[in-house]
Amino acid sequence: MVYPKLVTTNFDGIRVKDFLLQHKEIKSAAILFFHGFGDLLLFHPFYIQLKKELPNINFELYTNRPGLNNIVENIKYSENAEHIINVDVIFQIQYPEPIVVDDEVTCTKPVHCNNRELGLLSIPKDYPVHNIDKNTNKLVAVHLDATSSPGCTSPDKETKEKILNTILQAGYYPLDIHEAISKIKNIEIAYSLINSSAIFIGVLSGPLVLAMSMKPSKVICLEKKLAIKRYTSQKVIKCSIHPFKPKELLEAIKLCINNSI
Repeated sequence: MVYPKLVTTNFDGIRVKDFLLQHKEIKSAAILFFHGFGDLLLFHPFYIQLKKELPNINFELYTNRPGLNNIVENIKYSENAEHIINVDVIFQIQYPEPIVVDDEVTCTKPVHCNNRELGLLSIPKDYPVHNIDKNTNKLVAVHLDATSSPGCTSPDKETKEKILNTILQAGYYPLDIHEAISKIKNIEIAYSLINSSAIFIGVLSGPLVLAMSMKPSKVICLEKKLAIKRYTSQKVIKCSIHPFKPKELLEAIKLCINNSI
């Protein structure tokens, strides 16, 4: 049977499951869900149910939201349908708005999507539970501004940019916690941000000491003119910023991630 490569579920009777049951020669299908990432997470359980109800079809789910494919299982990334190959058919999901009657929601968005675009027999829970890999935490708490002896400890503006860019190069996302600490003026914010991060990178200052007390093997001390050994004998991963060498910081980040000193 002849069918188009890209099928748009147009709310006029074309539903994914019905279409695939009609075209039994189809062995693989891609689902394009190019909408908000919150909508995709809510749609995801319905996609899993679709795979269960059609076990003979090899499905692939695509998003155009970078990063989701690294967090949630069974999701791939593509900017558009043209980059998707090696499947028999591609379905473009429209994802309709919820049904609201007299200010009462009578049908949620994912259920409405199923009724008009998927055609599943069983409705999964519309609140998703995802197996997010704990190792996907890419946040790095960064503190580069010492209040005491900044000339001997803190990097200049150019070096700060290089440090942040090096963290990005390593595949992590730097969060400078200095402004948050300065505004809120409560050490609990420092504790919370450090605790939520994969590793801590900072100059000789209070947040560094706090991080060393919380997760010593996940701390990188940036040394300028003053050395950490002046203050403690505790073992810590170090990186010189006088001068700063990106390669040295990249190696230090690897040590942190491997939980090794």
